[in-house]
Amino acid sequence: MTGNELTPLGTTDFSAYLIKAQAASPDVIVVLPQGSDMVNCLKQIVQFGLNQQIHVAGLQQELESLEAMPPEARIGIWMFEWYWKQPGIPGVDKFVADIRKVNNGKVPTARNWFGYASVHTLAGVANQQKTIDSVALAKALGNFELPPEIKLQPTSATIAPATIS
Repeated sequence: MTGNELTPLGTTDFSAYLIKAQAASPDVIVVLPQGSDMVNCLKQIVQFGLNQQIHVAGLQQELESLEAMPPEARIGIWMFEWYWKQPGIPGVDKFVADIRKVNNGKVPTARNWFGYASVHTLAGVANQQKTIDSVALAKALGNFELPPEIKLQPTSATIAPATIS
């Protein structure tokens, strides 16, 4: 690791940070801001031409942020919390089609899936426990494994037990 810089939330001009990064000649620039900060940073990386000299990566990318960027700023290697393009995963195709119908053809984002999974998980546990008591539901959620039609991903999705007194 050559170094790191913390940027204040709401940074619009990343030039000082990018000049410093370029001078260090790293193999990779890891971009960690989110939202409009990430959009601004990636646009400036492209304007400076750094993406032609240094690999760009980050821990997380969001479809909402990608939509806010010009295509030339959609660079780097990223991960997603949940991604809509998952062939062969039970329920995903139907979920994507249903969201597209009500979302002007746009694919679902992780936030769509979070809401879907949260509501259906809570409803499933409430029906299983035959209660809407919040403490009972919180306890029942511990070790609850989301069924395939809710988790919409290839790996298991189990909720960690809560510590409730």
